[in-house]
This record gives sequence, structure tokens and C-alpha cells, in this order.
Amino acid sequence: MTPIEYIGEIRKVLSELSETTGYPVSRLFRSFLRCYITKRAEVNEFRSLRLYERSSLLVREYLLQHEMEAYSDQLNIDMTEEDYLEISDKHLFNRNFAPFVHRRWLYAPECTAEELAAFLKSTDAFLVKECRGMQGHGIQRFESKDIDPTAFWEEYRSQSVLLETFIRQHPAMAALNPTSVNTIRLIAARKNDDICLIGGGLRVGGAGQFVDNYHNGGVAYPLDLETGIVTGRGYDHEGRPVLRHPTTGHIMPGFAVPHWAQVLETVHRAATILPHIGYVGWDIAVTEDGAELIEGNVNYPGNNVIQLDGPGALKRLTDFIQKTS
Repeated sequence: MTPIEYIGEIRKVLSELSETTGYPVSRLFRSFLRCYITKRAEVNEFRSLRLYERSSLLVREYLLQHEMEAYSDQLNIDMTEEDYLEISDKHLFNRNFAPFVHRRWLYAPECTAEELAAFLKSTDAFLVKECRGMQGHGIQRFESKDIDPTAFWEEYRSQSVLLETFIRQHPAMAALNPTSVNTIRLIAARKNDDICLIGGGLRVGGAGQFVDNYHNGGVAYPLDLETGIVTGRGYDHEGRPVLRHPTTGHIMPGFAVPHWAQVLETVHRAATILPHIGYVGWDIAVTEDGAELIEGNVNYPGNNVIQLDGPGALKRLTDFIQKTS
């Protein structure tokens, strides 16, 4: 984004924020300028973390994008381009983390027409994901009964896409928003044999959405790391507070994520699989049987989602780095 484009983005975001908050644009601009000077805040995190409501001292305690990138580079200093692909490419991720991936899947370029036909017979519906897609983009939903196996195989066998069955999530998780698989985002730092959870959040899809991504109408809620209990109201990507989920009306504070001990165990075990990667945002689904990994996010692990209830992630991260240095 060029400087002129970014100025346009600032104007757009602050104008939208003025409409939702009632604050004058001039006041929001002065607040954003203060946050940018003191913490190099990006305008979108200024909005989503509601930094316009915070004092200068409190803003300094947040883990913002430019700091997150610096600490991520420090913890991932030994990560090679091959390591990055092993976790960010969805097909390679499913292969590398197979013990924690229980859904059925096919990598289109490597499957035969017969394997595709068998896959379609095994499920009523499935997803097609771009292997390097981000933020829920490039995901399509298909009904198996509508598919001509031969034509579908001919169309997709040359594309780097992954075919996956839907996860049958825990009934308590499905009740939050039945059209989407609602997941946990946990950011974990690792150095040698030491692993530390930096923060976490619960992501619930928006009305009619089959993905729960924050950028696609989802709502994120703060989580207590020890108990897996939602600690307060959630927020959408625009920073608007959400107490009741807009689809189901479910009041979220106090909700306890099922199988929380297994969720934590899954992240701690997964963090040891690729030894050169030390800072990851893990997405986990919860089924009736326990926890299942969805993906691992390296360059953009989701610092906004884990700070919706206030700061704390920055201190946990810096304390961990100091302890392991």
C-alpha cells in the first residue's frame, strides 16, 4: 500500500469509526496520531483493539503489529522458506500434523479420479481450500450430490487445492453458530523445549457463514488461558462490542470451551513438530472426542484476537523471551 493509499485507508476507517462511536473524526485522528507516534499502531488495530478508548500508558502495554513482527522474527530466526511452507501450505500442514488432523482430505494434484469418486461417496458436503489462502479467502463449499466426479477431477487436478470433509464439532460449540465450525486461536511461543501460551480467543462465525474468520463477519471472544472460559463480551473486526451472538442470541461470557485440557495439550504437542518454528497462532476445533488442529499461522498469528479483553500478551511474550535467552 502506497502512502497515499494508506492515508485514504486512515480516512475511511476513522470515518466509519466516527459513525459507530459518535466520536468526531478530529478527535479520533488525534488519538490515532498519538498511538502511531508512541506505538506505531496500524489504523485497523487502532479500531479493532479500541485504542481510542485507552490512555497512553495502557496503549504501551498492547502487543501491536510491528512489535509482533519483530518478536516473531526473533523466535522464528531459524525458520527456512521450506519450514514456512511446511506449516502455511494447507496440504503440507495436514501431512505434517496428521496425528492432530482427523477429518478426511485429498490434495487435488495427487489424487486419482477413483480416489475423488470414493471421497465424494463418503461425505454429503465438503470444502475446497486454496492451499495458501489466508483469512478464509479462497474457500468454497460443495454438495457431493451436485458433483460430476469426472468433470470435477478434470477441473481441479491441476490446481493447488485441498478437499476436506466438514468437522463434526462438539454440540456445545455448534450451538454458538450452527453454520460454521467455531474455533479457538491460541498463540504459542517456543524456544528449545520451552513453550509458553501468549494469548487466546474464541472465534464464532457470523450469520450464515461457514467459516468463523474474524475478517469474514465472525466475532471473537476473550478466553481465560487456564480454564477456557469466555471472560467478557466479544468484538467484531470493526471493534463493535457483541454480548449476545448475533445469530443465536447466545450470551457468551461464562461459556466454557469443552475439552479445554486436550486443547492445551494439542497445542503443546503440535508446537514440537517443526523445531525451527517458534511463534505460531494455532487454530483448533473442538469435537465430541477432543481437539483437532485446523491450521497454524506464522507471519500473522492474530495479535488482535487475543487482546480483546485488554493487554497482557506483550508482557507474557517479553517475559518468555527474557527467561529463555
